[in-house]
Order: sequence, then structure tokens, then C-alpha cells
Amino acid sequence: MPLISGSDMPSTHPAAIASEPHDPTHGRESVRCPSRKVTRIASACDSTSSLTQGILEKGYGGFYSTLCAVLLTIGRVRNGDYAWAFVLCDQMVVSGTSFLTTILIGRGLGKHQLGLYVLAYSIVVVLLEVQNSFIASPYTMKSPQLDLPAQARYTGSALVLTIGLSAIAAVVLFAVGIIFPAKSGLGEVKPLFLIVSLIAAPLLLREFGRRVCFAHFHVREVLFLDSLGSVIQIGGLLLLIYFGSRSLRSVYWLIASASGITAIVWWSSWRHKTVITFDGALLALRNTWSFGMWVLTGNLAIVLSQQVYPWYLGSLKGPDATATFATCTYLLALVNPFLTGVGNYLGPVTANASIRGDSELSRVVMRASLLLFLVVGMFSLAIVMFGNHLLQLLYGAGYRIDIHVLAVLGASVVVLNSTLAVGFGFWAIGRPDVNLKINSLAIVLAVTAGPLLVWLYGLVGAAFGLLLAALSVSVLRVWLLRRVLHRI
Repeated sequence: MPLISGSDMPSTHPAAIASEPHDPTHGRESVRCPSRKVTRIASACDSTSSLTQGILEKGYGGFYSTLCAVLLTIGRVRNGDYAWAFVLCDQMVVSGTSFLTTILIGRGLGKHQLGLYVLAYSIVVVLLEVQNSFIASPYTMKSPQLDLPAQARYTGSALVLTIGLSAIAAVVLFAVGIIFPAKSGLGEVKPLFLIVSLIAAPLLLREFGRRVCFAHFHVREVLFLDSLGSVIQIGGLLLLIYFGSRSLRSVYWLIASASGITAIVWWSSWRHKTVITFDGALLALRNTWSFGMWVLTGNLAIVLSQQVYPWYLGSLKGPDATATFATCTYLLALVNPFLTGVGNYLGPVTANASIRGDSELSRVVMRASLLLFLVVGMFSLAIVMFGNHLLQLLYGAGYRIDIHVLAVLGASVVVLNSTLAVGFGFWAIGRPDVNLKINSLAIVLAVTAGPLLVWLYGLVGAAFGLLLAALSVSVLRVWLLRRVLHRI
């Protein structure tokens, strides 16, 4: 199931690093960037250094100051090579491939197989989040600050860590697949654990290659790699459907093949820029462990609070219910590119506003919240009104859903994302720990109230579970930000 945004973590997503991240506290001479961009970045660093110093004086520590410095620089640097256009195209390719994959599976293999696909892919989502927290995000933050030899060593160390994570994931998932009860309500998922354990490596390696390219501003290369993977994946799915294959295993082997080929193509162009040392990998893990745990704690709460509902539905109501619920969330997730763009903008803007005072920060947060409410609200209203028509047009006649489910899901998306700017406000004043506490409430509600709601009310119960978490998180965001600002 796709994430319906709501994350208040300042983005280290590729879209956020298209414009040369940089930490002015490490000195301008330590940054290695394409020569025609150095002057532009240097001026941006001069203008951000005083702001970064103000943040440092709030005493939160190295991680927060580095992150805010990067966000502030992103907000000022303008890429003359239109890297943002390539990033936008790449987001469209990646999101479009995921969306088309679900449509082809839903129409070609049926609702039941789509439900199983969603359950298995939720495991992949969690793995990618772990990789992002411990490997990709630290690499994105630190690699651009290094000279070329150090970058090569760090790239090799991060690659070793990715391979290690793949091996650990494979062992854990294989063990779960062995002990998973075959006679449970989700007995059909048992072989999928085994499949995901085998295909985890190519999926993680492909994502690692993408993030390395983004970290070094090779956005054209990322677009090429993702387009190549998309052509293989979508083209292969069409061939499978044409020849009458209805095996979900074939679909996952196809996705693994597309990812593996993409990873091999990336390695062919980066092998001369990579120095692999196992000692370096252990050192990198030690240096990034606290950073990774910080990011993982915040992001995983949001991920798990949303990804757990397909499993509740699958175990209590069957994979068909999971498929129906997932198709609704896929429609609502079409707003995510807009939310990603707003999130990348809010990071530097709120950090800048906090330096100018609490009243300015409150004004920025309020205006951004109003914009989010209007845009996301209109989008969600359109989905509620026309969602059934779209579902039947895209997925087939068997995917019609009760409009109340669409309405409640749409309301949860509006409520959660309307206060997205409030979450960034905590980062701007040096209190991201508040966000982590708030986000933990979402997973607590998902674990406690979620199963009961799904058992009693099915799809509507799952939708209300998400809405309950969204309301709780949003109310706490607003109340605590007002309280914290009054104390400063």
C-alpha cells in the first residue's frame, strides 16, 4: 500500500537533493561539486552561514544543524541545468510505474492476486525505509562534503552495508516464511515471504544506485535508470498477461529482474568511482548509527501505522478486501508528488522563518497549512466524487467500493497533511523530538484500535483507523507547537 504522505521529517528524498546539498559549517573548500556550480553554491553558503549559526546556538546538536544547513541551502540554490525538471520526470516515472503495475495486476491477475501483491510489497516498503534511514540518508548528507577519494571509499562502504542489509533481510524473511502458519487466514502469504527474501537484494541495490546518483546530482542518470527499469517491468507484465500467466511469483521475479538489470547498469558506470573496504563499512555504520536510529524512529512510525492495515484486512477479511482498500489509497496517493514538493519547500522556509522570530514562523506555518488544506481538500473531494468511476475504469468492474470508505480515507488524508507544516515547525525551532513522540501515537493507535475496528467494520473500520490516527496526530501537532512557541 502506498504511503499517503503525512511525514513531518525534513526530506532526504531524492527530490530534496536535486539542488546541491551543502553544509557551510564544514568549510567551503570541503565540498566537491561540478565547477560551474561552485560560485552559485558558495554565495548560497555565505548567506546561510549566519542562519545556521543561529540554529547551532539553540544547542540541538550536529545532526540537526547539518540538516537545517542543507535545507536552507536547498531553499536558496537555483540549478541552472534544470535538474528539478529531471527530478520531476523521474518521480512521474517511478510513481507511474508503481501505479501501472497495480492496474495490470488487478486487471490481468485479479483482485485476489492484487491483494497478495500489496501484502508482500508492504514488506519491501519497510525494508526500503530501513535502508533509507541507515544507509541512503547518511550518504546523501555526508558524501557531498567529501573529496573524491573519500567519496569513493564512502560509496564502497555504503554498498557493503546495502549488501549486508540484503543478506540479513533474506535470512529473516526466509525464517519467517518457514515458520509462518500455512493454515492461518493468510496462508497464501507464506510462499511470498520466501520470494521476497530472494528478491530483496536486487531491489535494495537498485534503490542504493538511485540514491548515490541523486547524492552526486546525476539526475539524468537516475531518470535513465528508472526509465530502463520501468520499460522492463511494464513490458514484461504486458507479456505475462498476453501469454496468460496468472502467477504472482512471476510478477515478483520480473520486478527483481528489472531491478537487477538496473543495478548492473548503475554498477557498470560507478565501479571505477567505488573503493570497497569492509573496515570502512563498519566505520560508516558506527558513525551513522545514531543518525539512522533517529530517522528510522520517526519515519517507521508513519510507515507502520499505514502499512499494518492491509495485513489486518488480509487476515480478518481476506486478500480481496486488502486489494479493494489498496486501490483507494493508490488513488489518493496521486497527490503525493505535490506533497513532496511542498515538503521540500517547507524545510528551508520554516528554518529561515524561525530565525526571524516566533511570529514569523507561526505566520509561515499557518499560510502553508491553509494552502495544504485547500489543495489536498479539493483533490480528496474530487476522488470521493469520481473515485468509483476511476476505480472501475482503471481496475475493472469488481473494484467498486462504498463511497463512505472513500470519504473517510479522503478525510484522513486532508486532516493529516493539513498540519504537515506544523511538523516542520518543530524541526525549525530545534525540537524534532516532539515530532517523534507525536508520530509514535499513530502506531500505538494502529496496534491497539486498528484490529478491533477492522474486525467489526471491515473496510470502513480500516479507514476510520487511519482517520483516528490522523486526527490525533494533527491535534497534538497544533497544540504542542503553540505550547512550545509560548515557552521560547
